[in-house]
Amino acid sequence: MGFHPKGKFAALTNYRDFSHSTFKPVTRGYLVKDFLENNQDPVEYLKSIQKRMGQYEGFNLLVADGDRMAYLSNRRQEIEIVSPGIHGISNALLDTPWPKVELAKKELRHWMESDLLDENVLLNLLQSEEYASDIYLPSTGVSYDMERLLSAQFIKMGEEYGTVNTSVILWKHDGQVIIKERRTVPSQETTVKFQIDS
Repeated sequence: MGFHPKGKFAALTNYRDFSHSTFKPVTRGYLVKDFLENNQDPVEYLKSIQKRMGQYEGFNLLVADGDRMAYLSNRRQEIEIVSPGIHGISNALLDTPWPKVELAKKELRHWMESDLLDENVLLNLLQSEEYASDIYLPSTGVSYDMERLLSAQFIKMGEEYGTVNTSVILWKHDGQVIIKERRTVPSQETTVKFQIDS
């Protein structure tokens, strides 16, 4: 995830599908960096990615400027303009109704309607350790036990794997951006604030 003070934002998640792999894949991290450092608008940039998206392991990519947000996954062909509203994404396509995604959307809607939304409230979302019911577990090429563990918003699987940090962004109408991150190990919180260049 990254933000440029000139008003560009990008975020990437992996698409979890262990039944498909890419031979010698290119790192996905540059997909965020390259958008932030170029002058293309979101759709132009994603069109340039479409031509080579087979070089990467599965990804979901959201890119935005002050005018619009666009989405692309290399697990489907279309570029989608993200409509205003509440959306959610995990390790499947945008708005795939995984229980942890639907819970996050429900909680976000609640806090937005309460008019008490701030970075601290947002940081406390996505902290549920509850597993999804078996009937709602996806099939992403890992074992049943692993699917169950990964179905929680906050993943705790010992010292080898789990949620490392939670990050939130508030991009306000007046151009102020607040980014707050909570690291799990070591336990610490960091806040960065800046103003978008007009």
